[in-house]
Amino acid sequence: MCLTRISKRKPVSTGFGYKVYKNTNISKKITRLEGAYNAVKYKLGKLYKAQVLSYTKIHNMDYNGMTYKLGFHIYKSLTDAQFELSIYHNTIVKVKYSGAHTIGKGCDDESVVVADKITLIEVVDTYKYDFFPVAV
Repeated sequence: MCLTRISKRKPVSTGFGYKVYKNTNISKKITRLEGAYNAVKYKLGKLYKAQVLSYTKIHNMDYNGMTYKLGFHIYKSLTDAQFELSIYHNTIVKVKYSGAHTIGKGCDDESVVVADKITLIEVVDTYKYDFFPVAV
């Protein structure tokens, strides 16, 4: 999710929010989380630092004519995160963030904070479906 509007006010540096991940093992008790937009594997309880993508050398996000520092995009409310749940992005994790530097709104008017570090705390919601789609 990219910001479509950036607030002029600075966010509180630390706090709690929600991120949506792909759980590749949702039918089992073991949680295997992957980034929604990358193939990075994430574990509960671990601290992660935002990193510049070495193959692009990008340090700032440029979207819709706005530029802001890269980092983890975190939903401020569980309700906003639930709108992104799908078969692909199927797990919401509560996170603790630090180093927040940008706050704004996403494309669906959800409140988003961008931070340098996150720790994954716990799975709080999963996408509910009765079947796994099969490609024909």
